[in-house]
Amino acid sequence: MVDDAGRYLSTFVGPARTLIGDYLYVQLGVLLSERSRSEQCAQVLELAEQMAVVLGGPCWRFWIRLKGWLALTQNLAELKAAGEPAA
Repeated sequence: MVDDAGRYLSTFVGPARTLIGDYLYVQLGVLLSERSRSEQCAQVLELAEQMAVVLGGPCWRFWIRLKGWLALTQNLAELKAAGEPAA
């Protein structure tokens, strides 16, 4: 996924591009982490489900997509913060 991010991210604009980029690189971080394989799979599945709600939901279900966007953003921020070394 991350190998072709530059090519495919250019099709999105604004906050969607940022969200998708963060999603891709957090997913890569999860896969490269020292978590057990079952923890990695569970985390990847959870993030993929949230991204499917954000990008795959019908346009007329705006509030559900917005709620999914906020939940995904929060989840990505928590995973990024957990991956940073403590100061």
